[in-house]
Amino acid sequence: MEIVLQEKAIEGMLADREEGRDYWIRIGYVYEHREAANTGEKPIAMVHMYFDPPISYEGEFPVILSDPCSGRRGADERLDPDDPCMNEPKEYGRVHGGPVDAQSIVLTVDLRRGEVVGVFQAPVTVEEIEDTQRRYGQ
Repeated sequence: MEIVLQEKAIEGMLADREEGRDYWIRIGYVYEHREAANTGEKPIAMVHMYFDPPISYEGEFPVILSDPCSGRRGADERLDPDDPCMNEPKEYGRVHGGPVDAQSIVLTVDLRRGEVVGVFQAPVTVEEIEDTQRRYGQ
């Protein structure tokens, strides 16, 4: 969360909102590529933020501009585990935009870089929001 809160766009989105009252957070960790060898390191955090009431915000947001593995997945939506694209760097940048009437956004946090590298609005069900609210703080 320390990394997330350093991102100016997120700071602006959370202004005048209180965690556990206006928004809720769930954090999961993943490998950069699901096909990568299980080294024990999970370098990517996926931070799910849920809002009630929904939010709209406009500003500069981090995005992944290019992924060397884009378009290289097979029919089963997986990469070859030995594909060299997994070792090539992604290109990151910023775009102007933001969520509109969003009940959920997802942040991709690269823990090795120490920064938020992507933010996108995500669909969410009422049940998912209620489950997150019910379990909050457990």
